[in-house]
Amino acid sequence: MGGKIGVLVELACEKSGQALNDAGHMLCLHIAANAPKYIKAEDVPQAEIDAELEIKLNALKEQKGKLPPEQALVGIKKGMAAKFCSQICLLGQDYVADGEITVAKYLDNVAREIGAPITVKRFVRLQLGA
Repeated sequence: MGGKIGVLVELACEKSGQALNDAGHMLCLHIAANAPKYIKAEDVPQAEIDAELEIKLNALKEQKGKLPPEQALVGIKKGMAAKFCSQICLLGQDYVADGEITVAKYLDNVAREIGAPITVKRFVRLQLGA
């Protein structure tokens, strides 16, 4: 028997309608498939980013034998942090139904369609089993 996944998402929008309901449903499917941990990059604790950077830099050092100069390292760290955040944050992830856009861009498109901004307030993803 496979695992079961349940998702709840809370959206804030001044308007309602079928397009907003559909967007909420599609976000739930996306969250079920991609398991984001946070909504946006600003929500990620700095300690988690630092821990990930340490792992990545150690792997880079093992691969190349040494780290690049400090000037280059600043840019490398910034790029690694941005990529890490885009992987674990809902709005930065590639949208599961259309890999050409991010979830943020998808929500912007829906917001333009209904004529009001959409904000993801919170979400929860529950998984039972493997």
